[in-house]
Amino acid sequence: MSKGIYTIVITGATKGLGRALTEQY
Repeated sequence: MSKGIYTIVITGATKGLGRALTEQY
């Protein structure tokens, strides 16, 4: 039932990591 929540959390984490990597490099 909470698969949608996990998807949103994972998507947000992925975007956060992508921004962090972009800022570092």
